[in-house]
Amino acid sequence: MNRKDYVTENLVYIRDHMRASTQPAAAAPETAAPASAAVSDSRERAVWKRQSEAGQARRDLAERLARDLAELEQELRQEEDGLSLKRRIRDDLAVQTGELQKLSADTAGDGFPQAVENLRREYFRTLGRRAALIRQQTGNQAAQPNQLQRTDLYTAAIIVAGGMTLAGIIIAVAIAAVFL
Repeated sequence: MNRKDYVTENLVYIRDHMRASTQPAAAAPETAAPASAAVSDSRERAVWKRQSEAGQARRDLAERLARDLAELEQELRQEEDGLSLKRRIRDDLAVQTGELQKLSADTAGDGFPQAVENLRREYFRTLGRRAALIRQQTGNQAAQPNQLQRTDLYTAAIIVAGGMTLAGIIIAVAIAAVFL
């Protein structure tokens, strides 16, 4: 059989099949009552199913909204806590700046080295609180605890250099007190 004949025969078959399926539809008005009952039944089931799905979607959306609101409230609380801590650190640094400007060898006398040391310790404590806050906010706490961060190394170097400088000042003052 030729391909063209095959396609033509299939088209004829489809046409005949469609004519046959439309002819009983013309006779359908006799059985219209049971068909409409079936249609209304299926319509009710479709409406019920759609209502049920909408109810599920509403509950799901309500749960998601409640979860997202709770997460956002927690994030806001954490940011407000961080902001208040930053304000306290700023106030501490401002007080330390004022104390440093007032501090001199003339006003402190023999307690000058100790006053400078106390002020430096206070500064490093404040700096440590700020570094901890920054690590907490950026999530560096999840990093490996044994791994040193670059800022930690810089802070340690500053502390060591400050301690050595302070020790030199104390030794110089002690030598000056002995020989003068």
